[in-house]
Amino acid sequence: MAFMEFTEAAATGAQPIVASKALSLFERAEWAAIALAKQDDAASLAPDSLWQRLRRKLFGIEAARPLANERLETLRRFALIARLRRRRIDHHEIARLVSAGFSAFQADVLLALIDDARPSAAKGSLA
Repeated sequence: MAFMEFTEAAATGAQPIVASKALSLFERAEWAAIALAKQDDAASLAPDSLWQRLRRKLFGIEAARPLANERLETLRRFALIARLRRRRIDHHEIARLVSAGFSAFQADVLLALIDDARPSAAKGSLA
C-alpha cells in the first residue's frame, strides 16, 4: 500500500508523488548516498581546497571525503547541492547526474523530495 500526500498537492494543483513509486526510483545504495548528503556540509564538495586544508591544519576539522563509487558520489553531490541551494541547481549539475546514469525524471523527483522535506514557515517550523 502506498502513501499519498493530498493536502499540499490539492492546494497547489500539482499531482501528488506516490511514495512507493519514488522509493523504487533509486536502489538501496543510492538512498544511502542521498542520506549522506543530508548530513554533509558544503566543505565536502571540495575537501582538498585551500580553505579545507587550512581548516584541517589549524583546527583539525576534517571535511567529508568523496565516495569511492563515482556514480554514487555524483548522486550525493547533487543531493547536497539541492539541499544547500534550495533548488537553484546549475544545469551542469543536472547534466553530470544524467551522464552518471540517472534520468532527468529521477533528478526532478529528487529535487521535489528534498524541497518537500525542508521545513518551512507554512508547516509550522521555527526555522
